[in-house]
Amino acid sequence: MACSRQSRGFWSAICLAAGGLMGWGSLLPVGHAADPQPPPVVYGVDNRQEVYSLRGADARNAAGTVALVRESSIKPNGDGSFRLVAPTLGSAYDLCPGERFRTQPTAAFCSGFLAAKNIVVTAGHCVGPISLASARFVFGYRVLASGAVQTRIPASAIYRGVRLLADQEGAADFAVIRLDRNVTSQTPLPFRRTSALALNSAIYVIGYPSGLPEKVAAGARILASNRDFFTANLDTFGGNSGSPVFDAASDTVVGVLVRGATDYVRRGGCWVPNVLPNSSGSEESTRTTRIAPFVPLGG
Repeated sequence: MACSRQSRGFWSAICLAAGGLMGWGSLLPVGHAADPQPPPVVYGVDNRQEVYSLRGADARNAAGTVALVRESSIKPNGDGSFRLVAPTLGSAYDLCPGERFRTQPTAAFCSGFLAAKNIVVTAGHCVGPISLASARFVFGYRVLASGAVQTRIPASAIYRGVRLLADQEGAADFAVIRLDRNVTSQTPLPFRRTSALALNSAIYVIGYPSGLPEKVAAGARILASNRDFFTANLDTFGGNSGSPVFDAASDTVVGVLVRGATDYVRRGGCWVPNVLPNSSGSEESTRTTRIAPFVPLGG
């Protein structure tokens, strides 16, 4: 569901799987002819939901998921807090009237998760040695129970990446990033370090589809697997790149979303989500077993 590594980093002007084209004014819908490799899709029913109703381990997992936001999309409020500035989904992707989430902002270009107290994991194509300097890692970008979108973010919830600990190319697409300081408000998410999850295992994903506020999408299963990644029918979109994928039985991270099928298709003069049979699925996630050697235990 994400860009290929040939379109490395959000500096690429055609990397829609990383959440949009370079600069909001030039955004095109995913699946536009300019895309070198289009991102994901809906399988069967669209399972994306807001995260405010999650409880227990699910709520912990949502709290430990982080939005990657361009520095230029974060503006000071003058009181020590910041606001996220971005177009709505409807305007950014030219969605048809009535489509879900079309009035919500699209501030994130990728997703990630807190793997240790000062380490974030995301997709490798989301950041690179140059683009890392302009990325910010933002916790708490979500829809609240009141229905309001939390775009006012305290400075304490915004982090910089200071070092790439790992930056993998190829089938196992991932990046491990050290932050500028420890994250004390969230708990690092447990992730699978050894052995593959069995085929047909139930999984879910938390992230920022198309740059939207945080969403959870359940109801998916692993359809195929190899040593680098597994394939599933997750309802994921550009901006979900780097999202943690969880084993539904243990609520542990088992993958990092990196690739998939086309997100949106044209209907007349506007765009709608691409809907495919639930029995199919081409969303690929790097297995956390490939990432584990780069994240210290107890780090």
